[in-house]
Amino acid sequence: MKILIGIQNVVHLEYIKDFLKKFLGSEFEIFLAVDPNFLINNSLSETATWINNSYRLNSKRVFTLHKISIFSEKIRDSLSCLIYLNEKKIEWGYFYRHMNRCSLKLGYKIGLILLAFTPIPIRILLSHRLTRYLRNIYLKSGIVNIEINEIKPDIIFIMPGNMYNSYESQLIADAKLSNIPVVVQTLSWDNLNSKGTVIGIPDMYLAWNRLHRELLIHRHLIPDRNIAVTGSIFFQRYTNNSNFYSKEEVCQALGIPMKLKLIVYLGSSKNVVKKENLLLKNLLDSSSLFLKNYFLIIRPHPANFRVWNSWKYPRTLIWPRFQKLNSRSTLETESIFKSSIGAIGVNTSGFLDAIACDTPIFLIKTPAAEYQDNTSHFNDLIKVGINSFSSIDEILNEIDSSHFSIKQANLLSGYLPFKDSASMLTYDVIMRLVKNGENDGK
Repeated sequence: MKILIGIQNVVHLEYIKDFLKKFLGSEFEIFLAVDPNFLINNSLSETATWINNSYRLNSKRVFTLHKISIFSEKIRDSLSCLIYLNEKKIEWGYFYRHMNRCSLKLGYKIGLILLAFTPIPIRILLSHRLTRYLRNIYLKSGIVNIEINEIKPDIIFIMPGNMYNSYESQLIADAKLSNIPVVVQTLSWDNLNSKGTVIGIPDMYLAWNRLHRELLIHRHLIPDRNIAVTGSIFFQRYTNNSNFYSKEEVCQALGIPMKLKLIVYLGSSKNVVKKENLLLKNLLDSSSLFLKNYFLIIRPHPANFRVWNSWKYPRTLIWPRFQKLNSRSTLETESIFKSSIGAIGVNTSGFLDAIACDTPIFLIKTPAAEYQDNTSHFNDLIKVGINSFSSIDEILNEIDSSHFSIKQANLLSGYLPFKDSASMLTYDVIMRLVKNGENDGK
């Protein structure tokens, strides 16, 4: 059997590497289609070598996805902005950011803004109709990536497929026109509300959890029958690992006094906090409790690590210094989380690492941060019972009281369901689609 994997950035393979090697490697010949804008050193051959050396996939072929026509690009960009208007509550920050990122003419932007301020029932009715109309128009554009006719894959697997400049999303249209089953994998915690949408409805959209399912149905207008909640393949790496280092070993390795209580600060992207180092310094300077009994391990966001390059503050350290996503050891990450009494942060997918490692999380609400008050993924955390705080001391008092009401089991089942079986469930969906495709072809 043959599987074609369409991916925007090759570093995203880190999210599915274990699944590819363990489940698909023995069943499928793997072909990779990558976005030409994210090649290693702008070289396809170097990228193919890097992929196979880094992940031992032994892929049969690696090729670059083709650029779509200007007309198709306009439809895609209009559609990816329009979906923000499909729900009663608009996430204005992401809506405006997405419009500014897309190559839309001023007239299109004005039209979208006017529609945004139309009375809610009329807006939703019009945006739903326009969403379906634009998807139907797009699917008539013809096959762009003709390589699929040579490869003849049994299934196409796309991740994430909904970025504002997505090349891999075109594979959905190509698959539909070629009668090949296609599945889309959700990339991250906030991927479905902070980014755009797919240009067509896949045979199956793989969601992590309830929140993802709701966003797919109500914002992206993906039918419920085309959605499968399979959990997160990425966070399954924290399953059944009993060999993590003890707190004593962590402290010894990092030069931290054993008597101090460890806390992890989870860094955010530039979009959330522009000068996060200054924010954290101000929070620590305002604390009267931190320097007494605590030590802070700062875990930068992989895309926002340079802001910490000159960081110096007592009883803190940056870990890891080498910031590539695929350099972050699961064993070391889990050991640090399990050695810590809590994890704090502003708004970051690192919260899910903490949840996966059973480490309590505490949210910092601050006017210095964007995308807190009007963001569905962040507000959903608060809705399920996570408390938010405005200072370090408030958090430390809450931790020391042992009275905080965070239900870690509820968080795990809510955000990372099927933690132990996400890969198997994903594999089952893929095999079911392949068999259905074979039956349809008979």
